[in-house]
Amino acid sequence: MANNYNFALFEAGAEQKGAAVPAKKNAQLKVVKKKREEVQKEMRVTGRRAVALIVLCAMLFAPIFYFIYAEIQLEGVSRSIASDRSAIADERSENIRLTAELNALMTLDKIEDYAENVLGMVKLGAYNIEYYDFSGEDRVVLSGGKTYGNTGDGSFISRLLSYLL
Repeated sequence: MANNYNFALFEAGAEQKGAAVPAKKNAQLKVVKKKREEVQKEMRVTGRRAVALIVLCAMLFAPIFYFIYAEIQLEGVSRSIASDRSAIADERSENIRLTAELNALMTLDKIEDYAENVLGMVKLGAYNIEYYDFSGEDRVVLSGGKTYGNTGDGSFISRLLSYLL
């Protein structure tokens, strides 16, 4: 099959050099230019539609992607909370164990044993008690033989003098 195309018409500057273009070829050239303009216009419209479609898809899928991202973050925080709760439970059981161990070390028998054997303390008995008799008169004896206090006469003036002096 033979090709009957004349590509000379599409060369740059063919019209400007003053080349004589027959009328039939000129009409073909106008048709080709129109088709080229229509294709370029259609490509611009198609490009705008593609951009609009991409923007629309982005607007529609952005909430979905955000929801997925939020779920991932929530799952991470939930795992962190679960591990923290597990750690708290472990620490509480350790606290209970240490409290029981401390209570076992601090029984009354052990405290008495430590006080007697290590500190040398003895239990209070009847022989350790000293009794004081406060039923006598109130007086203070100073060096030099002076005595202050209740002399027995009980007068108001003597009590006042003993208080002031």
